[in-house]
Amino acid sequence: MKKTSIFTGLIQKISLRRLWAGGCLLGLFVLLTPWEPLLGMRSNSRFDTLKPVPEGNDQRRWGDLIALVRQQPQVHILTDSSTSTLLCWMDVAAHVGDWWIAPSAKGMDRQGLLRNLNRNHDWWLVINRRNGDFSKNGARSGHWWGTALMNFSTAYPEEALLFIERHPELFREIWAKDQVQVYDIVEKMVWE
Repeated sequence: MKKTSIFTGLIQKISLRRLWAGGCLLGLFVLLTPWEPLLGMRSNSRFDTLKPVPEGNDQRRWGDLIALVRQQPQVHILTDSSTSTLLCWMDVAAHVGDWWIAPSAKGMDRQGLLRNLNRNHDWWLVINRRNGDFSKNGARSGHWWGTALMNFSTAYPEEALLFIERHPELFREIWAKDQVQVYDIVEKMVWE
């Protein structure tokens, strides 16, 4: 009679399928674990994406604005690039208006630039200066900067805000709340 060790007997009893499944589960656990004993946090860990997103980093922070623009699906939104991205994620027809808002437009004929808008649409201008919070997911994933949601207030140069204030015939304020203003662009005045 052949003598076998206890360890060899256990290995013979375990099927290859169970061994493969166990190895896969162990590998998945290691990939999702947010720590590495000697090196600290793993840069490729997806653990943070499994946790709820903080309110300052998701649509709840701008939920009132999103609800407003969703009530008017036919309206096209002109806004800064970050707000445009945020609204596009919510299926809103938002367009990047940096060509009009950005400091490079300083000194240019802003009313003339507005004539580039498609006349077949109603247009709103959204001035979003409501900052969000640091995004750990953004910083870790590399898809966007961790501070991308923190700097809405700096997206609008003073000169653009003064132009809006000085031309109430072009911009009719329809909504304002907590650092967000929405203006109806009065098309008939733009193309006169």
